Amino acid sequence: MATAYDSLWTIGALSIDGHVINQLKDQLSPATKCVMVVNFSTHSPHAEGQFMALNELYDRYEKHGFEILAFPCGQFGKEKESGSNQEIRDYVVGKWGVRFPLFHKVKVNGAETDEVFKYLRAKTPSFVDKSKTPQLHGGAEIGLKIKDIPGNFCKFLLDSNGQVVDCLPNENDDPRKLEQRIQKFLGLSHH
Repeated sequence: MATAYDSLWTIGALSIDGHVINQLKDQLSPATKCVMVVNFSTHSPHAEGQFMALNELYDRYEKHGFEILAFPCGQFGKEKESGSNQEIRDYVVGKWGVRFPLFHKVKVNGAETDEVFKYLRAKTPSFVDKSKTPQLHGGAEIGLKIKDIPGNFCKFLLDSNGQVVDCLPNENDDPRKLEQRIQKFLGLSHH
């Protein structure tokens, strides 16, 4: 589950409308200083609260250089995201007024894990199992165990260089817990 990328911004993705984005940095404005990447399911029992909190953060900080990139995911239990990408987009925009960028449905665990989530998992310390000693093989670490994402609404916070700086892995973690860190990256903290 290693990643060949040094920054999330050099990885490509597919927008929810099917447009190819060669590098995620093309999706960001030059003023972007801090980004939250989240996987979601509209069927999650936490969807309402999560989208309300994400919208609140977006409304408050987008103008200061904050961005949210959201990826629908149907890998978790009863939260299968069965709709088409178009239906998912229409639903989250219609029901919750989501304005941040949405992407094509992805897998975040397993053999078909999307490159974006391979990178996020490999670069997030809490997802790397340190109990397994990696073997050095030609200079590259092999055998490092990367943990699975536990559910939907796993929130990764990244800096302007596309490096993971924080993560709230659980579906019921309020994204506003990261608000002080977001303020710091945007240069808005009062400390």
